Amino acid sequence: MRTARATRCVALRFYRRFDYHAGQDNLLKDFASAIALGMFTTAFVLWVWMLCVAVASYRVGYPL
Repeated sequence: MRTARATRCVALRFYRRFDYHAGQDNLLKDFASAIALGMFTTAFVLWVWMLCVAVASYRVGYPL
């Protein structure tokens, strides 16, 4: 019983750090991080696509 109580207390302290309704509005942070993640993913996908186009054009005989 004592272990369960200690575990519950540690879990509550851990999850309290990530409580979004603790008096501060984190919607703007979530929105900004989603936009940043989307931009990074888009840039990475475009970079890989350009790399594939460059390699394919080089293999065909028309290097960029």
